[in-house]
Amino acid sequence: MKKLLIIVIIGFFTITAFGLQVSDIVNTSIYKSKGFKVEVKQETKGNKGNTANSSYTLYNKGDLSRVDMKVTAEMMKNPAQLQQMKMMGLDERQMIIDRTKEDPKVMVIYPKNQAYFYLQNKQALDRMKTSGGYEKQFKKKVEKIGKEKMNGKELVKYKVLNAEENIKENYMYIDPKDKLIKASKTITKKGTETVQFMNNFEIGIDNSVFSEPQGYTKYKNAMDMQRAIMEQFGG
Repeated sequence: MKKLLIIVIIGFFTITAFGLQVSDIVNTSIYKSKGFKVEVKQETKGNKGNTANSSYTLYNKGDLSRVDMKVTAEMMKNPAQLQQMKMMGLDERQMIIDRTKEDPKVMVIYPKNQAYFYLQNKQALDRMKTSGGYEKQFKKKVEKIGKEKMNGKELVKYKVLNAEENIKENYMYIDPKDKLIKASKTITKKGTETVQFMNNFEIGIDNSVFSEPQGYTKYKNAMDMQRAIMEQFGG
């Protein structure tokens, strides 16, 4: 009994001294092995008061991620540009990120055109490599702030202590019932505030959602794909 008490005390002082990690407060098995699908709504407010809203569907399983996005009028300031994107089939896009190897791969898919290509932008790929996936996020230290109501739910608010270089403040909001991240807030050093809400979680997904699309045309890059689309319109 005395030995067990000592272990508990040591564990308490270890957490107190070194801080909680994200892995201590979330259900890691869902993020690492089971996978999930979730609807994400993002609201961004600039330091001059300008706002931008977007929404997308996120699939994630370990080092594999997929983002399905549809461009809407809410996201585009120019209606004519949105209409042109719809006409060319560029208003719907999927992006699959594979971090299973040291160098990440990013596949960009346009379902309406049955076309895809792999991202070649070295700067963007290097940025993804540096940011890492959930494995790196799990190691970040957090500080419990308290409870806060977000998106109609009472969540536990944590401050992320390992902020990125250009980030001033970073918070995540955990649902105590299932230990899933249901919201996040990021404030940059320039004053831009981005809030994300995660709704309608579906737990357990198959790896096939991260596969190359069958029957689609593979292009060398985005420019080659756009050129082929323009030719279809006589451009």
